[in-house]
Amino acid sequence: MILAPNRLFIDYISDVLPELGVGKINQTTYTDYIRAALGKKIKVIPPEKKLLALVEGKTKDERISKISTYKGSLEFKAVLDAYIKDIEKKLAPTEDFFVDKYRLMKSQKLRRLFLKEYRYLPVYSRVEKIKQLLTHHVKTKKTQILTRFEEKYEEALEKALYGIKDDEKRRKKVVALMDGKEKRNEQLQSSIKIAVKSYMNTFEKKDIYTLYQELMTSEELLAAYTVDMSAEEIKQLANYSSSIFQKKAYELEDLAPLFYLKVKLLGIDEKHKMKSVFIDEAQDYSYFQFIALKEGFDTNLFTIVGDLARVSMHIAAQGAGSR
Repeated sequence: MILAPNRLFIDYISDVLPELGVGKINQTTYTDYIRAALGKKIKVIPPEKKLLALVEGKTKDERISKISTYKGSLEFKAVLDAYIKDIEKKLAPTEDFFVDKYRLMKSQKLRRLFLKEYRYLPVYSRVEKIKQLLTHHVKTKKTQILTRFEEKYEEALEKALYGIKDDEKRRKKVVALMDGKEKRNEQLQSSIKIAVKSYMNTFEKKDIYTLYQELMTSEELLAAYTVDMSAEEIKQLANYSSSIFQKKAYELEDLAPLFYLKVKLLGIDEKHKMKSVFIDEAQDYSYFQFIALKEGFDTNLFTIVGDLARVSMHIAAQGAGSR
């Protein structure tokens, strides 16, 4: 895949590549790729608009520039990593799995599977994996549960038939047992049918856009996850983020964290993964953008072209922090 700086560049290389015998290479821009990988049409405020405001001095101070730099930094990646870790912990099972009164799996085992054995999967995919496991477990245990149920009533019926000497009392007891068995069987069959669904309803899976906006607009959450940010800086970040989201839009700098959340929570479709990636004008990419792309593509085969001096300065500045 070639990540080009703009559509004009793509039009140019689309004519050149066939002449070089490599005409089947996927060519797109960073923004278009992220939108496609996210699987949702999101409004992105043109970066030129913000740049123009900065150049013309329409912004109050350097806060917007600092916020943009911060969202592309390693510090911000650490914030998201901690946030994702808490999302993972909150989703991990804490209750035993029952079908009616029969416990089929303890919470400790389910939690271990979720946090350790299934760690190779994105967080939300682990929830689906748990669902598949429980569904299979119910199917394998259904016969055993129903057999145990039948044996219980057969034993009670036999006790009534041979243990009660009075005919009328025996008749009433047998009728009561048969009626009770029918009702109990209906309850048990219903419980078997809805057990997995009821258990899975306890897993609250918010979409990545809701999660991102909740983080970026909450001073409390930002304070919990950020390091070396003052209360005033946190307030500025939350207020600025709110002003952007109120427009039902995102900035260019929001694409990398959204993509990162998608990778970690949902995973990226195979059609959006690439074996090798060519990035032009690399000096325009933030540290976090590179990391997010690497995580999503799941490859180390990157060819990066651009002003290397500016790339180094860009990354060094972000690595040193944005405040």
